[in-house]
Amino acid sequence: MNKRIVLSITALLAMVVSLQPPVTSAQVASTKPVTDVTDEQAKGILAHTPKKAAVKPKKARKLLVYVQTDQFRTPGEPYVNRMLKVMGEKTGAFSAEFSSDINVFLPENLDKYDAFALNSTVNMPVSPETTPKICESIMNFVRGGKGAIGIHGAVDNFRNWPEAQEMFGNVFRGHPWQENGAWAVKIDEPNHPLMAPFKGHKGFRIVTELYASTPPVYSRDKQLVLMSLDMTDPDTKARASQEADQDTGVCWIKNWGKGRVFYTNMGHGGMRAGLELENDPVQEHFLLGIQWAMGDLKADATPKGAKATATTK
Repeated sequence: MNKRIVLSITALLAMVVSLQPPVTSAQVASTKPVTDVTDEQAKGILAHTPKKAAVKPKKARKLLVYVQTDQFRTPGEPYVNRMLKVMGEKTGAFSAEFSSDINVFLPENLDKYDAFALNSTVNMPVSPETTPKICESIMNFVRGGKGAIGIHGAVDNFRNWPEAQEMFGNVFRGHPWQENGAWAVKIDEPNHPLMAPFKGHKGFRIVTELYASTPPVYSRDKQLVLMSLDMTDPDTKARASQEADQDTGVCWIKNWGKGRVFYTNMGHGGMRAGLELENDPVQEHFLLGIQWAMGDLKADATPKGAKATATTK
Protein backbone atom coordinates (compact mmCIF):
# COMPACT_ATOMS: atom_id res chain seq x y z
CA MET A 1 0.00 0.00 0.00
CA ASN A 2 1.18 3.51 -0.80
CA LYS A 3 2.96 5.04 2.21
CA ARG A 4 1.04 8.29 1.80
CA ILE A 5 -2.28 6.41 1.90
CA VAL A 6 -1.23 4.57 5.08
CA LEU A 7 -0.35 7.85 6.76
CA SER A 8 -3.68 9.36 5.70
CA ILE A 9 -5.62 6.42 7.17
CA THR A 10 -3.62 6.68 10.38
CA ALA A 11 -4.34 10.38 10.64
CA LEU A 12 -8.05 9.77 9.99
CA LEU A 13 -8.24 7.14 12.73
CA ALA A 14 -6.52 9.47 15.17
CA MET A 15 -9.07 12.16 14.33
CA VAL A 16 -11.98 9.76 14.91
CA VAL A 17 -10.58 8.75 18.30
CA SER A 18 -10.04 12.37 19.30
CA LEU A 19 -13.64 13.19 18.40
CA GLN A 20 -15.04 10.53 20.73
CA PRO A 21 -16.79 12.18 23.70
CA PRO A 22 -15.23 11.57 27.12
CA VAL A 23 -16.65 8.78 29.29
CA THR A 24 -19.22 10.23 31.67
CA SER A 25 -20.74 8.91 34.87
CA ALA A 26 -24.02 8.32 33.03
CA GLN A 27 -22.20 5.87 30.74
CA VAL A 28 -20.34 3.92 33.40
CA ALA A 29 -23.10 3.49 35.99
CA SER A 30 -26.81 2.71 35.90
CA THR A 31 -29.67 2.24 38.35
CA LYS A 32 -30.21 -1.20 36.80
CA PRO A 33 -28.15 -3.93 38.51
CA VAL A 34 -25.25 -5.24 36.43
CA THR A 35 -26.57 -8.74 36.98
CA ASP A 36 -30.10 -9.23 38.16
CA VAL A 37 -32.55 -11.89 39.27
CA THR A 38 -36.29 -11.94 38.83
CA ASP A 39 -38.74 -10.99 41.57
CA GLU A 40 -39.69 -14.66 41.79
CA GLN A 41 -36.07 -15.73 42.29
CA ALA A 42 -35.46 -13.02 44.86
CA LYS A 43 -38.75 -13.24 46.76
CA GLY A 44 -37.14 -15.03 49.72
CA ILE A 45 -34.71 -12.15 50.12
CA LEU A 46 -37.12 -9.31 49.43
CA ALA A 47 -39.51 -10.61 52.10
CA HIS A 48 -36.87 -9.66 54.69
CA THR A 49 -35.62 -6.35 53.30
CA PRO A 50 -35.96 -3.52 55.85
CA LYS A 51 -38.79 -1.08 55.20
CA LYS A 52 -37.25 1.99 56.82
CA ALA A 53 -33.84 3.48 57.37
CA ALA A 54 -32.05 2.89 60.67
CA VAL A 55 -31.51 6.66 60.88
CA LYS A 56 -32.73 9.48 58.67
CA PRO A 57 -30.05 10.34 56.08
CA LYS A 58 -28.55 13.82 56.43
CA LYS A 59 -29.12 14.25 52.71
CA ALA A 60 -30.01 12.15 49.67
CA ARG A 61 -27.34 9.47 49.52
CA LYS A 62 -25.93 7.66 46.49
CA LEU A 63 -24.26 4.25 46.67
CA LEU A 64 -22.06 2.94 43.86
CA VAL A 65 -22.13 -0.87 43.61
CA TYR A 66 -19.22 -2.21 41.57
CA VAL A 67 -19.36 -5.73 40.11
CA GLN A 68 -16.43 -7.38 38.31
CA THR A 69 -18.05 -9.16 35.35
CA ASP A 70 -14.99 -10.63 33.60
CA GLN A 71 -13.68 -12.70 36.50
CA PHE A 72 -15.03 -15.46 38.75
CA ARG A 73 -18.48 -14.53 40.05
CA THR A 74 -20.10 -15.84 43.20
CA PRO A 75 -23.63 -17.26 43.06
CA GLY A 76 -24.81 -14.73 45.63
CA GLU A 77 -23.65 -11.65 43.69
CA PRO A 78 -26.89 -10.96 41.74
CA TYR A 79 -28.96 -11.50 44.90
CA VAL A 80 -26.88 -8.95 46.79
CA ASN A 81 -27.32 -6.55 43.87
CA ARG A 82 -31.10 -6.93 44.02
CA MET A 83 -31.12 -6.66 47.82
CA LEU A 84 -29.16 -3.39 47.72
CA LYS A 85 -31.36 -1.90 45.00
CA VAL A 86 -34.60 -2.71 46.81
CA MET A 87 -33.17 -1.84 50.23
CA GLY A 88 -32.37 1.66 49.02
CA GLU A 89 -35.77 2.10 47.41
CA LYS A 90 -37.74 0.80 50.40
CA THR A 91 -35.87 2.60 53.16
CA GLY A 92 -34.88 5.83 51.44
CA ALA A 93 -31.46 5.46 53.07
CA PHE A 94 -29.72 5.63 49.69
CA SER A 95 -30.16 5.09 45.98
CA ALA A 96 -27.97 2.45 44.38
CA GLU A 97 -26.23 2.67 41.04
CA PHE A 98 -24.36 -0.26 39.48
CA SER A 99 -21.31 -0.54 37.26
CA SER A 100 -18.77 -3.00 35.93
CA ASP A 101 -16.65 -0.28 34.30
CA ILE A 102 -13.42 0.40 36.20
CA ASN A 103 -13.55 3.99 34.92
CA VAL A 104 -16.34 4.62 37.40
CA PHE A 105 -13.57 5.08 39.98
CA LEU A 106 -12.05 8.03 38.18
CA PRO A 107 -12.62 11.16 40.31
CA GLU A 108 -14.95 12.82 37.80
CA ASN A 109 -17.27 9.79 38.09
CA LEU A 110 -16.72 8.71 41.70
CA ASP A 111 -17.06 12.02 43.50
CA LYS A 112 -20.87 12.18 43.20
CA TYR A 113 -21.28 9.12 45.45
CA ASP A 114 -21.31 8.94 49.24
CA ALA A 115 -19.91 5.41 49.35
CA PHE A 116 -18.93 2.58 47.04
CA ALA A 117 -19.51 -1.14 47.56
CA LEU A 118 -17.38 -3.89 46.03
CA ASN A 119 -19.81 -6.77 45.57
CA SER A 120 -17.65 -9.92 45.59
CA THR A 121 -15.20 -8.46 43.10
CA VAL A 122 -12.20 -10.60 42.18
CA ASN A 123 -8.92 -9.37 40.72
CA MET A 124 -9.95 -5.80 40.02
CA PRO A 125 -7.61 -4.42 37.32
CA VAL A 126 -6.06 -1.75 39.51
CA SER A 127 -2.61 -1.09 40.93
CA PRO A 128 -0.54 2.02 41.60
CA GLU A 129 1.69 1.07 38.64
CA THR A 130 -1.01 0.41 36.01
CA THR A 131 -3.88 2.66 37.14
CA PRO A 132 -2.36 5.37 39.34
CA LYS A 133 -5.19 7.86 38.80
CA ILE A 134 -7.85 5.36 39.82
CA CYS A 135 -5.91 4.24 42.90
CA GLU A 136 -5.37 7.84 43.96
CA SER A 137 -9.05 8.59 43.40
CA ILE A 138 -10.19 5.66 45.58
CA MET A 139 -7.86 6.60 48.42
CA ASN A 140 -8.76 10.28 48.26
CA PHE A 141 -12.46 9.39 48.21
CA VAL A 142 -12.32 7.38 51.45
CA ARG A 143 -9.68 9.37 53.28
CA GLY A 144 -11.57 12.54 52.42
CA GLY A 145 -14.58 11.41 54.46
CA LYS A 146 -16.66 9.02 52.39
CA GLY A 147 -17.36 5.30 52.69
CA ALA A 148 -16.07 1.98 51.36
CA ILE A 149 -18.10 -1.22 51.71
CA GLY A 150 -16.61 -4.64 51.06
CA ILE A 151 -18.86 -7.63 50.48
CA HIS A 152 -17.32 -11.13 50.66
CA GLY A 153 -14.96 -11.32 47.66
CA ALA A 154 -14.04 -7.64 47.96
CA VAL A 155 -10.86 -8.73 49.73
CA ASP A 156 -9.87 -10.98 46.81
CA ASN A 157 -8.32 -7.98 45.08
CA PHE A 158 -5.33 -5.66 45.32
CA ARG A 159 -2.54 -8.26 45.09
CA ASN A 160 -0.30 -5.45 43.88
CA TRP A 161 -1.75 -2.70 46.05
CA PRO A 162 -0.93 -3.28 49.74
CA GLU A 163 -2.45 0.04 50.80
CA ALA A 164 -5.89 -1.10 49.60
CA GLN A 165 -5.44 -4.44 51.37
CA GLU A 166 -4.82 -2.52 54.58
CA MET A 167 -7.84 -0.30 53.98
CA PHE A 168 -10.21 -3.27 53.68
CA GLY A 169 -8.47 -5.21 56.45
CA ASN A 170 -7.85 -8.57 54.80
CA VAL A 171 -6.55 -10.33 51.70
CA PHE A 172 -7.79 -13.64 50.30
CA ARG A 173 -5.88 -16.85 51.07
CA GLY A 174 -8.65 -19.44 50.97
CA HIS A 175 -12.18 -20.34 52.07
CA PRO A 176 -12.08 -23.40 54.35
CA TRP A 177 -15.70 -22.80 55.40
CA GLN A 178 -17.76 -23.60 52.31
CA GLU A 179 -21.45 -23.53 51.51
CA ASN A 180 -21.90 -27.21 52.40
CA GLY A 181 -21.93 -26.47 56.14
CA ALA A 182 -23.66 -24.37 58.78
CA TRP A 183 -20.91 -22.40 60.51
CA ALA A 184 -21.07 -20.98 64.02
CA VAL A 185 -20.70 -17.20 64.34
CA LYS A 186 -20.17 -15.41 67.65
CA ILE A 187 -21.08 -11.81 68.38
CA ASP A 188 -17.88 -10.05 69.48
CA GLU A 189 -19.48 -6.65 70.10
CA PRO A 190 -23.07 -7.30 71.28
CA ASN A 191 -23.62 -3.69 72.40
CA HIS A 192 -22.37 -2.04 69.23
CA PRO A 193 -25.00 -0.14 67.20
CA LEU A 194 -24.25 -2.20 64.06
CA MET A 195 -25.00 -5.39 65.99
CA ALA A 196 -28.42 -4.25 67.25
CA PRO A 197 -30.29 -6.68 64.94
CA PHE A 198 -28.71 -9.59 66.84
CA LYS A 199 -29.61 -8.27 70.29
CA GLY A 200 -30.21 -11.06 72.76
CA HIS A 201 -28.18 -13.57 70.74
CA LYS A 202 -24.69 -14.73 71.58
CA GLY A 203 -24.32 -16.05 68.07
CA PHE A 204 -25.95 -17.88 65.19
CA ARG A 205 -25.25 -20.37 62.41
CA ILE A 206 -24.99 -19.40 58.78
CA VAL A 207 -24.88 -21.51 55.61
CA THR A 208 -22.42 -19.82 53.29
CA GLU A 209 -18.81 -19.73 52.17
CA LEU A 210 -16.50 -17.68 54.39
CA TYR A 211 -12.99 -16.43 53.69
CA ALA A 212 -10.10 -17.07 56.05
CA SER A 213 -8.41 -14.08 57.67
CA THR A 214 -4.83 -13.24 56.73
CA PRO A 215 -2.64 -11.60 59.36
CA PRO A 216 -0.99 -9.16 59.60
CA VAL A 217 -3.32 -7.44 57.11
CA TYR A 218 -6.22 -8.70 59.22
CA SER A 219 -5.65 -7.62 62.80
CA ARG A 220 -7.84 -6.70 65.74
CA ASP A 221 -5.27 -4.03 66.46
CA LYS A 222 -6.25 -2.25 63.25
CA GLN A 223 -10.02 -2.79 62.96
CA LEU A 224 -13.02 -3.34 65.20
CA VAL A 225 -14.20 -6.92 64.69
CA LEU A 226 -17.95 -7.10 65.28
CA MET A 227 -18.39 -10.84 64.78
CA SER A 228 -16.19 -13.82 63.99
CA LEU A 229 -16.29 -17.58 63.68
CA ASP A 230 -16.92 -19.42 66.95
CA MET A 231 -14.12 -21.93 67.36
CA THR A 232 -15.80 -23.55 70.36
CA ASP A 233 -18.07 -25.21 67.80
CA PRO A 234 -16.50 -28.54 66.73
CA ASP A 235 -17.67 -28.45 63.10
CA THR A 236 -16.45 -24.89 62.59
CA LYS A 237 -13.13 -25.54 64.32
CA ALA A 238 -12.55 -28.68 62.25
CA ARG A 239 -12.10 -26.54 59.14
CA ALA A 240 -9.42 -24.39 60.79
CA SER A 241 -6.24 -25.88 59.35
CA GLN A 242 -3.85 -23.04 60.25
CA GLU A 243 -3.15 -21.10 63.42
CA ALA A 244 -4.42 -17.91 61.77
CA ASP A 245 -7.81 -19.59 61.21
CA GLN A 246 -8.46 -19.49 64.95
CA ASP A 247 -9.48 -15.85 64.58
CA THR A 248 -11.58 -15.55 61.44
CA GLY A 249 -13.49 -12.30 61.14
CA VAL A 250 -17.01 -12.29 59.74
CA CYS A 251 -17.57 -8.54 59.93
CA TRP A 252 -15.52 -5.50 60.93
CA ILE A 253 -15.35 -1.73 60.61
CA LYS A 254 -12.49 0.73 60.60
CA ASN A 255 -11.77 4.39 60.17
CA TRP A 256 -9.60 5.34 57.21
CA GLY A 257 -8.56 8.96 57.33
CA LYS A 258 -11.82 10.88 57.67
CA GLY A 259 -13.75 8.04 56.02
CA ARG A 260 -15.17 4.69 57.06
CA VAL A 261 -14.79 1.08 55.89
CA PHE A 262 -17.41 -1.64 56.51
CA TYR A 263 -16.64 -5.23 55.51
CA THR A 264 -18.78 -8.34 55.71
CA ASN A 265 -17.65 -11.86 54.90
CA MET A 266 -21.23 -12.78 54.02
CA GLY A 267 -22.74 -12.56 50.55
CA HIS A 268 -21.32 -15.59 48.72
CA GLY A 269 -24.52 -17.59 48.86
CA GLY A 270 -25.33 -20.84 50.61
CA MET A 271 -26.42 -24.21 49.27
CA ARG A 272 -29.02 -22.13 47.48
CA ALA A 273 -27.88 -18.74 46.20
CA GLY A 274 -29.09 -15.91 48.42
CA LEU A 275 -30.01 -18.22 51.29
CA GLU A 276 -28.02 -16.35 53.95
CA LEU A 277 -29.85 -13.11 53.10
CA GLU A 278 -33.27 -14.58 53.82
CA ASN A 279 -33.55 -13.30 57.38
CA ASP A 280 -34.22 -9.95 58.98
CA PRO A 281 -31.12 -9.52 61.20
CA VAL A 282 -28.60 -10.09 58.40
CA GLN A 283 -30.25 -7.55 56.07
CA GLU A 284 -30.72 -5.06 58.88
CA HIS A 285 -27.03 -5.47 59.68
CA PHE A 286 -26.16 -4.71 56.03
CA LEU A 287 -28.28 -1.56 56.19
CA LEU A 288 -26.66 -0.38 59.42
CA GLY A 289 -23.20 -0.96 57.98
CA ILE A 290 -24.01 1.01 54.83
CA GLN A 291 -25.52 3.91 56.76
CA TRP A 292 -22.49 3.96 59.06
CA ALA A 293 -20.11 3.96 56.09
CA MET A 294 -22.03 6.87 54.57
CA GLY A 295 -21.72 8.85 57.78
CA ASP A 296 -25.38 8.92 58.82
CA LEU A 297 -25.19 6.41 61.66
CA LYS A 298 -22.75 7.32 64.41
CA ALA A 299 -20.79 4.46 65.97
CA ASP A 300 -17.31 3.97 67.39
CA ALA A 301 -14.79 2.03 65.30
CA THR A 302 -11.87 2.03 67.73
CA PRO A 303 -10.00 -1.30 67.53
CA LYS A 304 -10.06 -3.43 70.67
CA GLY A 305 -7.11 -5.70 70.05
CA ALA A 306 -4.73 -6.39 72.93
CA LYS A 307 -2.19 -4.08 71.30
CA ALA A 308 -4.61 -1.62 69.75
CA THR A 309 -2.84 1.51 68.59
CA ALA A 310 -3.66 4.42 66.35
CA THR A 311 -2.73 2.57 63.15
CA THR A 312 -5.96 3.03 61.21
CA LYS A 313 -4.48 5.92 59.24
